[in-house]
Amino acid sequence: AGGAGLCGWNKPHAAKEVLRLRRGGPPPPVAAAAAFGVVERCACAAWCAVASLVPEHVDLQAMGCQVGSGGGGAVSSSPFDLMFYPNDAAAARVPNSTPHVDSPGLVTVIPVAATPGLRVRNRSGVWRDVEATGRPCEEVVILVDAALQALSKGALEACTHEVAKADEPRLSLVYELRPAMDIGRAILEGDWPPDEEDCPLFMTAPPRGGVSENAALAGLAALVDEEDEDDPPAKRRRTSVGEAQVELALL
Repeated sequence: AGGAGLCGWNKPHAAKEVLRLRRGGPPPPVAAAAAFGVVERCACAAWCAVASLVPEHVDLQAMGCQVGSGGGGAVSSSPFDLMFYPNDAAAARVPNSTPHVDSPGLVTVIPVAATPGLRVRNRSGVWRDVEATGRPCEEVVILVDAALQALSKGALEACTHEVAKADEPRLSLVYELRPAMDIGRAILEGDWPPDEEDCPLFMTAPPRGGVSENAALAGLAALVDEEDEDDPPAKRRRTSVGEAQVELALL
């Protein structure tokens, strides 16, 4: 889960099969480039929207995130998974998934699937079926992950979620934007970013550097530039993504 990472097909248990793809990894056996690009852009847009809640010098480039075509051939730590849940009699006694948060990711993007099943738990402990009213292939669910909770000092809480059983098979696309493996581990252990005492806790403008200089992400920083930069506290109150998810129209 990071570094060279795992790629290819895997069947963790009877209720789920996974085909994992990564930038810089082996050629995929299916035509997934267009979908990969869309969910990756959504993840980076979500990062831009909450970047004011992390230390000033933290951006995707500093964390070793490899997105788009800017990875120089290295294998990205961010996985794009095609997850298949048969929801059949053979797997009836095996949960599709157990409640968990994604780690060591920043954000996870899940396009609304044709077969609903994704459930998230809000801060009150109530489970919500977040795909029940969503438009399949038109909207996405964005989850806060463990590394973003750590970087934001808890201002954004990692989203506990699971996949429930359904009457039909479910195919789900899942993209997790992750730091490089060593940096992700250090973030979770509280050892990154370095020299944090020398920088302000919050930034008042979106990150530049790694986001805006990557050709595949050009223009995404403008999503945050449109916010009122003269009122940082108001920005910090707009943390609905921390409740569980934010639905975005596909870019």
